[in-house]
Amino acid sequence: MEKIALKVREIQIKYKHGKTTDIDVADSPERMAKLFSKILPNNSQEHFLALYFDSDLKPIAYAHIATGYDTGCAFKLKDVFCRACQLNASGIVIAHNHPSGSLVASKEDHATTEGFKEACKLLGFRGIDHMIIGDSQARSIETGMVVNF
Repeated sequence: MEKIALKVREIQIKYKHGKTTDIDVADSPERMAKLFSKILPNNSQEHFLALYFDSDLKPIAYAHIATGYDTGCAFKLKDVFCRACQLNASGIVIAHNHPSGSLVASKEDHATTEGFKEACKLLGFRGIDHMIIGDSQARSIETGMVVNF
């Protein structure tokens, strides 16, 4: 029998001492918006992020999934869920900024929300929310609530 050599990648999670926050539980759109406002870069590009929670809604990590351009951001939801599995997360909130400051959800934003909810159900995660972050406010797509931060 002939032996075949395979290259296999090893998954590794590195924890950095990063940005600290005074939020210990993200149990409302206000608290989630405050968390995202602290970690989102403030510039003219759109960024897509995911925030991961334990079963008590305590934030355990965040991931910067993609950086786009001034009017959009290309990404794959699988990147959100790969990290969720690696972290053994229970809940996930996804968010992106609108460099224009507008909090109006586009049809693409709504499609992303639906895909996110469907994938969460299928994979056993709690899909908490999808948030749009503006200049000093955020909108929860789940509830429609606009909050200041």
